[in-house]
Amino acid sequence: MVLEQIKEEWNGAENMESLRTRIAVKEDILLGDGKPDMARVFQAELSPCIENSVLENGRLMVSGKIWVDILYLAEGTPWTVHSMRSQIPLEAVFETECPQDTTVPACTFSYNVEDLRMILRSTRKLNLSAMVELTAEIMWNQKVPVVSGVTGDDDLQVLETVRNVSRKVAECREKLIVKEEIKIPERMGNISELLWWDAFLCSKEVQLLTDQAMVRGELEVSILYTTEENDAGVQHLKERIPFSGMLDGVGISPGMQYELVLQPEKPFVRVGADQDGELRLFVTETLCDCMVRVYEEREEKWIRDLYMPSHRTQREAQTVNISGPLRMECVGFRTDGELEIPENLPDPIRVFYVTAIPHVDDVMLEKGILQVEGVLHMGVYFQASEESGGVCAFSGQMPFQHSMNLGMDEDTQLRARVLVQEASANWQGAGRMRANVQCQLEIVAGKVQEAEVLQDVSLAAMEAEELAKIPSMALYIVQPGDSLWSIAKEFNTTADRIMELNEIKEGEALPVGKCFVMVKA
Repeated sequence: MVLEQIKEEWNGAENMESLRTRIAVKEDILLGDGKPDMARVFQAELSPCIENSVLENGRLMVSGKIWVDILYLAEGTPWTVHSMRSQIPLEAVFETECPQDTTVPACTFSYNVEDLRMILRSTRKLNLSAMVELTAEIMWNQKVPVVSGVTGDDDLQVLETVRNVSRKVAECREKLIVKEEIKIPERMGNISELLWWDAFLCSKEVQLLTDQAMVRGELEVSILYTTEENDAGVQHLKERIPFSGMLDGVGISPGMQYELVLQPEKPFVRVGADQDGELRLFVTETLCDCMVRVYEEREEKWIRDLYMPSHRTQREAQTVNISGPLRMECVGFRTDGELEIPENLPDPIRVFYVTAIPHVDDVMLEKGILQVEGVLHMGVYFQASEESGGVCAFSGQMPFQHSMNLGMDEDTQLRARVLVQEASANWQGAGRMRANVQCQLEIVAGKVQEAEVLQDVSLAAMEAEELAKIPSMALYIVQPGDSLWSIAKEFNTTADRIMELNEIKEGEALPVGKCFVMVKA
């Protein structure tokens, strides 16, 4: 007989792998020409930047650079604050279970800097050492070939499976460039030196259109600088910069679910001139790695099994994992705690700004209650007296946790991210600051289902000798776990014929122990 098969290729369930490696950093940093000598280092910051990643033979190889930003107090009277920037090459290798024959995996990276130490070897040379923990989150979908439909003779018996699944429609990735000119107040005069700057993503959203995703967000940029009028006095400027971008993705439609991952790098900032030629502008440029995953929930149908009476069946089947409907939650929470100021730093007059980088350590689900725990890596920049250099900075850690009733089973697959929306700190006295951080928790939760899929099948008519060996009539005692399909296939008949002969109604449970009359089709 002629059997025509309709074959499709699905994305199986998403596989997620979180890999970590530790990179020892030990580098001599030389002060650039034109910079005054160093008397004391206030703050050093390491910012890894991944530029290339390659998957080959079970290894994810990444390369890039580590930006080194240093804020220091210069020698001289009066002492002034200055900054410098350098870079260190970055290379790392992760061992991964991601199969080579899957679709190109999506990688996102995060980092944590530990044991950062700075030793002044001379007024022009700084020895820096640290341990950088680099985390790579790899996601991939294994391609699954399935038989989704067949056509053949009227006697062809087909067992279909229908389930609600979540299917990834598109995965769009772009580098968004956020540019802005930030003007300082005219009363401040001209900029003398750019000292330090930070930026963090404080809001983001996606609007899905037809075959496109519009991404919008805000970066909060904080800048420390000095002016020509008061070279020893440190000024602070804070600005929220809105941005947007359009990503193309075939199959995207309004109303679908989405997951947005935005990772801004540390921005590039330079001093610029305004229309009058005065140095009263900061020109900022930030590169944001943007990834949008778009999913649709749909009823998927495929062929689980088939046979035809009086024919031999050869089938290739596989048990695969598919994603059930996804649940996406976004909730806000606030956390606070005390940070201890190092003893060698003076008392603050006012806080310039606070940074907070979240790091999720544990995501636990027990009896429907989700608990997310982690730590915020804090940086506090504050004003001190001019005798102390005018600006000081220190780092610290603050734990966080948040619980919510998710109402899902323990075997649910979870992804959790924390976005910091606002951070502040207040001087409490006695060498302590009280920090307050507003966070946003993003959860993607879904059940992974096992399903047997038919990947290829063929039918061949039985020879006359084979047909003669099949009894024309038989009696069968229904066993636990039996179905009309399994019985009919075993006895070379059809489910309709069994129901007709044994007075079984459509959808009726099979009575275990009952004797069925079986007649060959």
